[in-house]
Amino acid sequence: MVQIYSNLFFFQVIYVDLSELVYYTSLNHRLNFIFFSWLCLIQAKKSWIFDFPKY
Repeated sequence: MVQIYSNLFFFQVIYVDLSELVYYTSLNHRLNFIFFSWLCLIQAKKSWIFDFPKY
């Protein structure tokens, strides 16, 4: 379980770095779409982790 949370923290760090990158650089629509989809995937992953039943 600790491993999962450390991975979650790692993804959060990547998310912050990439959002700043997107903010400071103008990307084309295709890249923005891919980036958005990737963020949605991370969001889904977070939900899955937090909704996972605690045994």
